[in-house]
Amino acid sequence: MIYEQLESKIASNNYLTLQGQYRKFRAGVRYEAYLPPLLGYPYNLEGRGLVNKFITYQNDKITATIGNFYEQFGSGMILRTQEQRFLGMDTSLDGFQLKTNPTKNYTVKLIGGKQRLGFKHADGVVIGLDNDFRLSKDSASNQWSGGLSFVNKNEPYDGILTSVKPNVWAVGGRLNFQRNNFSFSTEYITKSADATPANRYITRRGSGLLLSSNLDFEKLSLALNLKRIENFDFRSQRSETLNNALLSFIPATTKQHSYRLLTLYPYASQVMGEVGGQIDVVYSPNETTTITSNFAALNALNKKTIEGEEGYKSNFFEIGKEKYYRDLNIEFEKKWSKKFKTNMVFVYLNYNKGQILGTYQEMVKSYTFIFDATYKFLKKRALRFELQHLATKQDKGNWAMSLIEYSVSPKYFFYISDEINYRNFSFEKVTHYPNIGSAFSYKSHRLSVGYGRQREGLLCVGGICRLMPAYTGFSASLTSSF
Repeated sequence: MIYEQLESKIASNNYLTLQGQYRKFRAGVRYEAYLPPLLGYPYNLEGRGLVNKFITYQNDKITATIGNFYEQFGSGMILRTQEQRFLGMDTSLDGFQLKTNPTKNYTVKLIGGKQRLGFKHADGVVIGLDNDFRLSKDSASNQWSGGLSFVNKNEPYDGILTSVKPNVWAVGGRLNFQRNNFSFSTEYITKSADATPANRYITRRGSGLLLSSNLDFEKLSLALNLKRIENFDFRSQRSETLNNALLSFIPATTKQHSYRLLTLYPYASQVMGEVGGQIDVVYSPNETTTITSNFAALNALNKKTIEGEEGYKSNFFEIGKEKYYRDLNIEFEKKWSKKFKTNMVFVYLNYNKGQILGTYQEMVKSYTFIFDATYKFLKKRALRFELQHLATKQDKGNWAMSLIEYSVSPKYFFYISDEINYRNFSFEKVTHYPNIGSAFSYKSHRLSVGYGRQREGLLCVGGICRLMPAYTGFSASLTSSF
């Protein structure tokens, strides 16, 4: 294990948000200071300053904003600016935003500006137009809705590569249908040639397709999600990497696991090319029992390299042979009494770590078993106990974890845990990752503290990830609203 050596033994992320409202006007500012940023956060955050300033006017028909704002068109594939504080990600636009509702069933959005990039702005100027409409009357049994979106990025370029274009545009359309307990939605987007370091300066167009369907019964719920993404790394500054200056958001379409050992191998959306999806089944035979089953599969595209600036060709309906991800999981949740409930989980995983992380070429195959029990021995006091085990012959071998948590709802909780990594059951070489911590809440204030050893791994939110380095130390967080 390689540990990062820091110049400073203390790091802190600090945020102060002030907002106010007067009649139809609302304004706010946010001050941030990274002294320096916490481990795993982008280094371009180091420093301090006002990074979010806005003023908004709103009435029944119009919402107008000048300054920093967040926006999403459709599912977000074509445009989604967002703040994910746990990822050190803020892609807000600084400019103008106009929303209007000319009729009850029609909404228009017009936006423009530059994206935040640390304490600066990205080089590209972004403009966008979105139309959202409903085609059915409220009383109709079949509900149809849809939308059309356009986004353009203009970024200066004075280099010698003829494949690089200053102007890059993307268009997309979406359609939604709902009848009784059935719903279906689809969205397709396409992007003009966008030669960047990420795609090695090729001129092939980008595209994305999402399909989702849900069917709900009294005790059974079924969901299906499919997607195909090709060459869709869409940024307002072509030289950026990781989560910087991202204009688009590609959903993961995999189950977002929260148990600790399952976060060892989370899936990160492959914006340069992926095809696959997931099916989710939830069965609740009674009020005390829920059984959930999920299967997700993602593969590479079937690409054939060709000469010229386009780089490769790919048949839209062909699936590549290289596997990126397989996840078969079953979860059994049971409430045995008013005081005692359990959750048992089994997960079989195939994880292409070389593709997703670029650090390990062999496919990781793992089996994970989890037992989670909570006992309420008083009205607001509970004791929770976790046992987890992940078995694999690849990567770093087997992992096990145990956790005990005592809580007094809603004010206080305390936990102690240990995560161990070992090759075989002789336990000749074992690495421990012990942690201890507590949190206290009072009205709108919350203080949490912890101390322990953190393993290296990915931290993911909705398919967007950042790499957390290994470290040992003390952490504290204070959140207060007034």
